[in-house]
Amino acid sequence: MNGWMNRILRIDLSKDKFLVEKIPKKVYHEFIGGKGLGAYFFYKEIKNKIDPLGPENKLIFTVGPAIATPYPTSGRYYLFFKSPLTGICGNSNSGGTAAERIKRCGYDAIIIEGISPRKTYLIITENGVEFKPADNIWGKDTFETEKIIKDDFGREESSVLTIGPAGENLVKYAMIVNDKWRCAGRCGPGAVMGSKKLKAILFNGYKDVEVNDPDRFYELTKKHISHKVVDNKILMDTYRAYGTPVHYPNLAEEGAIPTRYFHKGYFDGWEKIGPDAIKDRLEIKNQSCGSCPTACGRLSEVKNGKYKGLRLEGPEHELLYSFGSTFDIDDLNFIAFCNDYADRMGIDSISTAHSIALAIDAYRMGKFDPGFELNYGDPECVIRLMRMISTREGVGNILAEDLSTIEKKFGMEGHAIKVKNLGVGGYDPRVMKGVALSYMVNDRGGCYQKASMYMVELFELGDCLSYDDEKVYSLIEREDLFTILDSFPTCKFYQDSMDIKDCVEVLNALTGEKYDEEELLAISNRIQSLLRLWNVREGITRENDHLSKRCYEEPVPDGPAEGAVSDRKEEDRWLDIYYDKRGWDKDGKPDEKSLEEFMRDMR
Repeated sequence: MNGWMNRILRIDLSKDKFLVEKIPKKVYHEFIGGKGLGAYFFYKEIKNKIDPLGPENKLIFTVGPAIATPYPTSGRYYLFFKSPLTGICGNSNSGGTAAERIKRCGYDAIIIEGISPRKTYLIITENGVEFKPADNIWGKDTFETEKIIKDDFGREESSVLTIGPAGENLVKYAMIVNDKWRCAGRCGPGAVMGSKKLKAILFNGYKDVEVNDPDRFYELTKKHISHKVVDNKILMDTYRAYGTPVHYPNLAEEGAIPTRYFHKGYFDGWEKIGPDAIKDRLEIKNQSCGSCPTACGRLSEVKNGKYKGLRLEGPEHELLYSFGSTFDIDDLNFIAFCNDYADRMGIDSISTAHSIALAIDAYRMGKFDPGFELNYGDPECVIRLMRMISTREGVGNILAEDLSTIEKKFGMEGHAIKVKNLGVGGYDPRVMKGVALSYMVNDRGGCYQKASMYMVELFELGDCLSYDDEKVYSLIEREDLFTILDSFPTCKFYQDSMDIKDCVEVLNALTGEKYDEEELLAISNRIQSLLRLWNVREGITRENDHLSKRCYEEPVPDGPAEGAVSDRKEEDRWLDIYYDKRGWDKDGKPDEKSLEEFMRDMR
C-alpha cells in the first residue's frame, strides 16, 4: 500500500505477547494516519468510563503516510489514550526521530494494552517485539534511560520513548520523552505508561515507504520545500532564528502573557527572557526534526552563572510562560534549569506550573501551610515543589493530581485557569478571544495547538479583544485543515503555509487515492466529531465548553489589556455558530446514529 505499511502491531503486556494485524483499506482512506487513524482506534478500542490507570486503557501510537518520506516537516507521531489528568480523550504528539523509526519498523499504528506483571521495556523491530526486564533502569531519569537502552542495543539508528520518575510515580501529567528533549507532553501519557509498568520502548527499523507516483510526489515535495519553507519568511527568518519564543514581544504588546497565575496583566521582565535575550545569553545551535529544513529547534547551552554548562533544547515559548511569567521570574538560566529538570523527570511544564501556582495562591490565601513559604518570584520555591511533585513527596502528592482534585483539596473550586480540567497554555484567554474559543472546543481541553489561533489574532485580524464572528469561521477552517495535516502528520508551524488543495495533491500522489477537497473536509469533520462523541459519552456537555469562572469575574488588572474580561454571552453565541457549522446539536453533541453507522461500515 503506497504511503502506508499495511500493518498494525498489537502488544499485550499482561501476557508478553504481540500480534501483527491488518485493517481494511477503506479505514486508511477515511482516516489517513496520525491524528485521524489515532481517532479511529481510540473511538473503536477504548471504552467509556474505564479507569485511565487500569488495564483497559490503551496507548495507541500512530504515524501517517508522509512519515519516512522527504515531505517537509513530516516527523511527528500521535498518541491516543484516556487521560488520567482530564478523564476524557487524551492525545499528544512529538517530533524528533521517533516517528520515522516507528514507520520504518513497518507499522502504521502500535496498540499497547494490559498491565505487565513486572517492570519492563520493549524493543520493537521489523521482526516483532522483545520484552525486556527494566529493573536496572526503573528510577532513572529519561536521559539516563535513553542512553542505557541505546548503548545496550548497540545501533545508532534507533529511537527510545521513555518515562521518567514522574511516570513511574503516576503523576497525572507525566509525559513520554524521546530524543532527550522531544515530548508527548500533555494529558498524562507518561502516567498511563507507568501504570502499565512500561518504562520505555526502543524502535529500530529500516523499511522503506512505497510512493504511488514518485515523480509527482517528489516534484510537489521539492516545490513545497522551496516555496512553503525556504521562501517562507515566517519559518526561515523568525522560527529558524528564534524558535517558538519569536512571538513573545507581540504577546507582551497585547498584554496577553499570563503573569502571576493570571493575577497580573503585564510581565515586566519579558525582555529579560524573550527571544533576543535567549540569543544573547545562551549558546545556540539549530537542529531539526525528521524531514524538516526549518530547524527551529535550538540546542542551547547556559553561558554563565549557577547553571553554566547546562545543555538543553529550548527553552520554548511555553517554558517562558510556565517557569517565567507564571511565577513572575525573569531569570533565563532558572527557566533553562526547570526545562531540563522537567524533561529528565518527565513532567509536563504547563501542568506543573498550574499546580505549583495553585499551591502558591492557596498558601497566600491561608488555605494550607506546607511548612515552608511559598511565594511568587522565588525560584527555590518552584524547584522545591517540582522535586516533591516528581517523587510525590509531602505536598507533592497533592500537586501531582489533576487540577480539580487540587482545587477541592485546598477549597478553591474554580480558581484554576483550565478547560475540561486541562490547564491552558501561554495565552491569556481574557485577552485573546479567538484563542479562548480554541481552548473551549478542543477535544483534549485547554489547548490552542489544534488551530494556532494566535496567528490569526496577532497577524491577520489584529484585534485580540473583539468577538468578531470571523474568528469562529477562521477557527473552523483552520481546525479542518490542520486535522488533515495532523494526519500526514506535519509540524504545526508548517501548516499555515498549506491549504486543502495542497493536501489533495500530496495525498493523491503519495497514496494513489482519489481525494478531492470536499471529501478531505468531510473526513476532517468526521474525525473531530468522533472524538467529540466519545467525550460526550464520558459526560462532556456544552457547560464544559467554557472557561474557568475567574476569566468572567476577574478582569485583567493592568497593562495594555487592562479591564479585559471574558464574556459568557458572547462565547455562547460563538458556540451556537460553531456547533451548527460542525453539524452538532445545541448541546454540542454530534449525530450519533450516522457516526455509528459509518464506523460499522469500516469493519
